[in-house]
Amino acid sequence: MNIISVTGNLAKDCEVKKVGDDKFIAFTVCDNIYQGEGKEDHTNYLDVFWKVRTTEKLVPILTKGAKVTVNGELMVKKNEKDGKIYYNIGIRYPKVDLPSKSSRESDKEEPSSDKTPDLDDEIPF
Repeated sequence: MNIISVTGNLAKDCEVKKVGDDKFIAFTVCDNIYQGEGKEDHTNYLDVFWKVRTTEKLVPILTKGAKVTVNGELMVKKNEKDGKIYYNIGIRYPKVDLPSKSSRESDKEEPSSDKTPDLDDEIPF
């Protein structure tokens, strides 16, 4: 068994999928990898298919840009289409840490011009 842990942002809003009587949440986590100064970051896309009972409560939370941490088993699926080989990388049997409620609420707040940061000019570094 292999284990992967990824912290990243959702590439798009999650989707609810139904297989038989079971409901799943499907989403894609983006993980940027720094390539060095002056080079463009590389982005990994990992598909997550999460079986949960309370899908209705998760849909408003798992939206595009939401930061999550996912732990689970790495799965690589090989597909062939039009003579080309593609690999889909995903995470099975995930444990998902959702964004905190305070960060979700702060994303909804509108920026205010009368909020000024409290800066201390006496800090020597």
